[in-house]
Amino acid sequence: AWLQLTQFQRALVVLCCRSHHLTFALKEFVTWELGPQFMDPPFFSIRESAVAATATTPVIFILSPGGDPVSLLLTHAAEQGFANRLKS
Repeated sequence: AWLQLTQFQRALVVLCCRSHHLTFALKEFVTWELGPQFMDPPFFSIRESAVAATATTPVIFILSPGGDPVSLLLTHAAEQGFANRLKS
């Protein structure tokens, strides 16, 4: 019966019976239905982001647990000669 269920139906069963495994089940669902590119974080270049940023289009960091862009930001500021103008 399990093999006849769709990935979404399997995720619902996991939600009902073993909710602590739901994150894994949803990752499997997204990978299966949308593709692995939706699970892998994209490459981030602070240099490219800074070039695209303007006074009216700022760079906004949306952080995940364990993500800390401060060292990247400080390095980039030093490379651009703005280290003395950056406060954290």
